[in-house]
Amino acid sequence: MLNNVVNISTAYGNVSESTANMSARHMVMHVINPNPEYFSGRGANYDLSGERLNRIREEIKKHIGSAAALNFDQLIDDIPLLSASNFLIMLYRLERSGWEWNANLLNDSPHKETWGNGLAAMGHLAEVAGGSSQTRMDRTSEIRAEYFAIIREEK
Repeated sequence: MLNNVVNISTAYGNVSESTANMSARHMVMHVINPNPEYFSGRGANYDLSGERLNRIREEIKKHIGSAAALNFDQLIDDIPLLSASNFLIMLYRLERSGWEWNANLLNDSPHKETWGNGLAAMGHLAEVAGGSSQTRMDRTSEIRAEYFAIIREEK
């Protein structure tokens, strides 16, 4: 079995990772900040786009396989709010499930997850205190439509 090594230089640091063991975190590093807490409280705004999601999908397809990419598509279709924070938490759940999508992955609120130094919880508190940016800026349907339009064009 070939064990190719990929070196990725990103704004978030240099990454050397075996393609056989490429983590979701490393696959998103060159597209968006891989830390969900960085985006906490920002809602489904311009942090994500169909083009960015497609770049992540291509990395998944390249390093994990076509079945994982199809499960990623299902995640994008099922996720109720495509904020960057929510998306990353769900992507990491998909990875932990062996890249097998199951709608039960949506059952727990992403805010119950513990990330880093607790900034996600503080971001959620800021959302609640500020009248929830998720209701003020929700581009979920726009992001989803753009993503699936790109996927259709590639087929």
